[in-house]
Amino acid sequence: MVWLFGLAAIAILAIAGVTIPAGLSVLQPTLTPTVTPSPTITPTPLAFNSAAEGECLIVIATFHETAANQTEPHVKIKRAIEDAAAEVGLDDLRLEIEPTILTADQREEAEALGAANNAEMVIWGEDTGVQVLVNFYNLKQPDFDAADVPISEEERTQVANPSAYAKFILKDLPAQLTFLAFFAVGQSYYSNEQYQRAAEVIEAGITAVEEPDGDINPDGRAEAYFGLGWLYQALGNPQKSLINYDQAIDLDPEFATAYYNRGLAYANLGEIEQAAIDLEQGKQLADDTAYPSWVRSALEELDINLEYK
Repeated sequence: MVWLFGLAAIAILAIAGVTIPAGLSVLQPTLTPTVTPSPTITPTPLAFNSAAEGECLIVIATFHETAANQTEPHVKIKRAIEDAAAEVGLDDLRLEIEPTILTADQREEAEALGAANNAEMVIWGEDTGVQVLVNFYNLKQPDFDAADVPISEEERTQVANPSAYAKFILKDLPAQLTFLAFFAVGQSYYSNEQYQRAAEVIEAGITAVEEPDGDINPDGRAEAYFGLGWLYQALGNPQKSLINYDQAIDLDPEFATAYYNRGLAYANLGEIEQAAIDLEQGKQLADDTAYPSWVRSALEELDINLEYK
């Protein structure tokens, strides 16, 4: 990103007038205008390098803070994601703080900052003391699950509950953004058919928000467990896929596709009765008159003949 801050050079020429006594003739000199040279415009240096080929860049705009205490949430978020990335070996993930200060409603400007730096994701927000507003947006894959997530906190704030606010800013908020970032990266690995790596990264993201003393339930957690269920099914581990489908359904009891997939996982293990129960539940939740074609195809591949119409 290149921001050009042009400095306008203004030349002011002051000519003092002299009073001439009456009756005297005056020879008026020819005045030559002073030529003001054009200023040399120096581009403002980049705050950081744009994303290189094969690199995943997350840009975090400096938070707008009007609260009594400046806590720099953007710094806490960056450190938390970097620490988690180091643990799971995400060497191609880089986070940078953009000096530009944005409020939570400056979405267009935030997207422009991310796009100018070829970033995968952008994070921005504000802390007013009575409310914390944060936005997460996946620029490169806006159709992914949990790709566009707003976070609003009005109880754990500096004014309402200072002690709870400290935990929110130092731990819970960074953990939520770590989960969202890792879920996005994991889905990228899935898109590239790197299923084992996708599972590892998504699991690390879930771990970030499931600490023993945590009380975080971010958007996308049910979908993340569903994704793990699918991945382990594809990796030939139906037992582990069942565990994750169970979690997805616990978080979202009306998750029709999770029931369908769990039913197929049971079918793969030969537990036909339980498979039939889940498949029927999925059909009812989805308001389908018959099993979807992909379910029928999967059953045919397993050589399982269930009554479905």
